[in-house]
Amino acid sequence: MICKYLIIACFIIFYSILVLPTVFDLSSGSTVFAEETIQNETFHTKLNSNKLFPSYLHIYAPTEWWREKNKANAEKYPIFQLSQNYPKNEPVQQSFPWQNPKYANIFNVNKSAQERWEKWGREYLTEVLKYAYKENISLNDGRNIENDWNPLLKDNPQWFHAPWLHADKKNDPKPRGREFIHGLTKERCNCKEELDGKSECTETPKPKPRFDNKACSNPKEPIQNWGVAVFNNLGGYNINRIWQEMTKYENEKGQYPNPKNFKKMDFPDGTVIVKLLFTAATNEEAAFLEKSNLVWRTDINRAGLNSHPDEIESYPTLRLLQIDLAVRDSRADEFSGWVFGTFTYNPLRNLTKEIGKFDGWEKVEPLGLMFGNDPEVKVAGFKNLKESLINKDIEKTQHLGCGQRLNGTVDNPRSSCIACHTRDAEVQISKTDNHSINFTEIKYKISSPTCDIFENTLDQTDLSYWFKNIKPLETFSRKTKRVKYFPLHNVLQMQIGITRYCDAFPNHCRDENFKKTLKETEIETPQMKESSRGED
Repeated sequence: MICKYLIIACFIIFYSILVLPTVFDLSSGSTVFAEETIQNETFHTKLNSNKLFPSYLHIYAPTEWWREKNKANAEKYPIFQLSQNYPKNEPVQQSFPWQNPKYANIFNVNKSAQERWEKWGREYLTEVLKYAYKENISLNDGRNIENDWNPLLKDNPQWFHAPWLHADKKNDPKPRGREFIHGLTKERCNCKEELDGKSECTETPKPKPRFDNKACSNPKEPIQNWGVAVFNNLGGYNINRIWQEMTKYENEKGQYPNPKNFKKMDFPDGTVIVKLLFTAATNEEAAFLEKSNLVWRTDINRAGLNSHPDEIESYPTLRLLQIDLAVRDSRADEFSGWVFGTFTYNPLRNLTKEIGKFDGWEKVEPLGLMFGNDPEVKVAGFKNLKESLINKDIEKTQHLGCGQRLNGTVDNPRSSCIACHTRDAEVQISKTDNHSINFTEIKYKISSPTCDIFENTLDQTDLSYWFKNIKPLETFSRKTKRVKYFPLHNVLQMQIGITRYCDAFPNHCRDENFKKTLKETEIETPQMKESSRGED
């Protein structure tokens, strides 16, 4: 009997030494996800039962060299961890400054768009940015600027990340999933012409040193851009609701996620999403960035996979180029339910008077806001738009979207903020009977907007297809006898995460009856289409 207990005790000690350190950093007391792997479902099921999602793909984990640097100086050598202690109950609604009744004038399309921008639009966006800065930028504590926008530095984090952006599609030659330093994911590539305010890339520049020059598919668009988004507590609450549904198979055996329930999961009024976009553009490509101190070091070249992982040059730096805001505002329900806003870095502009001093983050200028796609406006020009309010002072130096609808510097000039998000923020299911549900590929009639950015009159097909307004709880696509679509409420990161999750674990998303039917008819199990921001 004594021998039996000794064997059990030895096993427990052995397990504690070899296994637990990969899940918990006992020296800091914080959960570590760097060692986690998603390659087998057994481990992932255990991970999800503890309500933890991996922060990044295990093959892109920090190198030993970086880990040692992190132990000595964590603020200079940060390691990204997913903020995922999502609120289980809807946070108590508070009154935000931008919800002031005066800002309802923004949505009155009978008033001049320029008047609405100058009187209320700029101020609305500034209030949202000020709120986000106060919540996410550490001031007067000696921290390195690379530690800003890290929710987990707070004792009780109130800002969160969307899960399942860590994993990219299998065998992807251009990895886009989260890198381990800041959790940045790859965005659309662009070119010097776009950064100069023009709308078309024409030249093919020389390769850049210290960058993966194969990361961008179009040689005329060689500048890499990477971004990371954070959600306030209202958004975090809804992330939790959606992912509780998506992980039903793991947490409630025999149950599959039912996207019908997504219709009940609109993001609460007051949800704020902030996305920071950093660029690899050089001073030659973007002279206005030359003296910027908003610099983050990154692992976009995946140092762990190259031949010099222990050299600082293996971790190139990127500079802030753009900040995107998305605000759930019920006053916009007639159009899209959201207000999208974009700021661009501008060393000549300083928002200190409006928002206070934030260690360089205040050197941004609002490009404009939009709450609808102006589906009736055929003649190009922001002066003709009613649902995009554009800052005319900066319009000539930054490109916009189709027909001069709002779109940021990183984004496709043939699209718009809302046109991109409303189309892709949905899921599709196919049904074989009343009990079988399968997440399947979304195929669109037209692959991307054909908007001619140099013509004054826009194509009617683009207007009626790409630039229609999708209201809350609606979907871009229309159901058929066999296929239905369900909304993810204009939040693209939900669609991307669900796609990657279902690609990695199809057994958790698709029931056996459906797969059996496909096999009998010799049809390969389809994969969901993963959207690409701004049509890369």
